[in-house]
Amino acid sequence: MIRFVCENGVGHTTKILNAETGEDLYNVLAINYGVTITIGHMVTAQAEISMLGADVTAEKTEFFTKHPLTGKYLPLAALEFRDGTRVEFAEDGTPRVLTPAT
Repeated sequence: MIRFVCENGVGHTTKILNAETGEDLYNVLAINYGVTITIGHMVTAQAEISMLGADVTAEKTEFFTKHPLTGKYLPLAALEFRDGTRVEFAEDGTPRVLTPAT
């Protein structure tokens, strides 16, 4: 599970955490601020929320990409980079970074 915590209502201080371990996911997830609505195969929205404070835990988060063979948007199980770093996504979408042995 992913937890969003904003203690003072200032967007750039919002923390994005692994809800179970408390690990800061800032360097794992691509984080943008603003409003974007995309209408296509899937309608997606990214919104800026004004608030005095918040503590939100998402039950399930999924990361989708277009399958290269079928063209369908499907949830990712993992991302792997050329340097061997691997980001695995649990069933609830919580990311876990695995780094290669040095």
